[in-house]
Amino acid sequence: MFNGQNLNISGTYLDTLITGSGCDSIITLNLVIDPPLTGTLNQTICTGTTYLFNGQNLNISGTYLDTLITGSGCDSILTLNG
Repeated sequence: MFNGQNLNISGTYLDTLITGSGCDSIITLNLVIDPPLTGTLNQTICTGTTYLFNGQNLNISGTYLDTLITGSGCDSILTLNG
């Protein structure tokens, strides 16, 4: 939240504050919103074997998702098609 607004668009935002002595102060926020990162794995295994993904040993075909956190703290989605 900045200047009473929830921001979700990259941009430059200004807020004007009044000091105790009545002078204006301007705060500038340069906000950059990173898009979510996504990736896809296509994996094939043989009958009777498993594939470790997201802490699970999988042995049934399907689409599986894992949410990871990037270095900047944002969510990223990894999709497994198996």
